[in-house]
Amino acid sequence: MARTETEAIDSYVSDMLSLEEHIAEVLGAQIHELGDKHPVVVTELGRCRSVVLNHIQALRKVRKVGDPHVTGRIAGAIKKAGALAAGLSAGALDLLRMERAPKALRDDYVAASLASIGYGMLYATAVSLNDEMVGFLAERHLRDYASMTMSLFRLMPGTVLESLRERGLAVRDEALPGIGRSLGEVRIPAADPMPQPA
Repeated sequence: MARTETEAIDSYVSDMLSLEEHIAEVLGAQIHELGDKHPVVVTELGRCRSVVLNHIQALRKVRKVGDPHVTGRIAGAIKKAGALAAGLSAGALDLLRMERAPKALRDDYVAASLASIGYGMLYATAVSLNDEMVGFLAERHLRDYASMTMSLFRLMPGTVLESLRERGLAVRDEALPGIGRSLGEVRIPAADPMPQPA
């Protein structure tokens, strides 16, 4: 593989490594912040963090160039986007303290979506440049994030009701099954075939 092809793939690998490290940091902070008040959410976030830590190890193994200056600008932008998406700004952390668990799930869902599109980019790059190992890794990590976003989404309704109840609001607990059913029936329409370049 030519040096420029290696660098192209490695730039995406480095970007994803930077984002995954940031997501792991945020999940760790959320787990600490939520403590034992939301055990179901904390358990799920712990599972998500384990997946992310596995991703980090795998990405480190396939990174070829390993020079942080090669992709510093791109990785920096990804890291900033990840920080905003995952709620690391001071204002977002204040919100997390007021409505802890629902905000954590929302922010993690956004971060997982950012990681998903990043892995889609890495997959397209690796496959088109004949790097089967990185392509396989990107696809596997993308599947992990698809599972993670679904899990976070399913956990959200009950977590919102619990948060409202903690704030002293009169929550109709019997509404939860119907909310879950309605949200579960929402489907993303099947995508059209991939557009081909002109």
